[in-house]
Amino acid sequence: MTPRWAGGSARECPRGTPRWRRAGAPVAVGRGVPQGDTLGIYCMATRPGARRRGLARSVLRALIRHAGLASAYLVVTEGNVGARNLYRGEGFEPRGAYHYRVS
Repeated sequence: MTPRWAGGSARECPRGTPRWRRAGAPVAVGRGVPQGDTLGIYCMATRPGARRRGLARSVLRALIRHAGLASAYLVVTEGNVGARNLYRGEGFEPRGAYHYRVS
């Protein structure tokens, strides 16, 4: 099951999903889905106590390296400064924006 700290649904991580473990428990995970010649990157999450140690960067790089595709995309919220800095440092640049409508 997806760890509660990952903020995701109660789905299992697919086989082959890069993840860092400590004492048998995942501390950083991510998922890559090839879409033609582009990799969609989803479900990036790092346990709060394991952040700022380069684990998410390692997962991200492993996803990209394993896919071997020409380009990649991901979505990150405006307020997630740590993730935005990570992705910017790995060469990702903003290409668009969207917003949620709620009632």
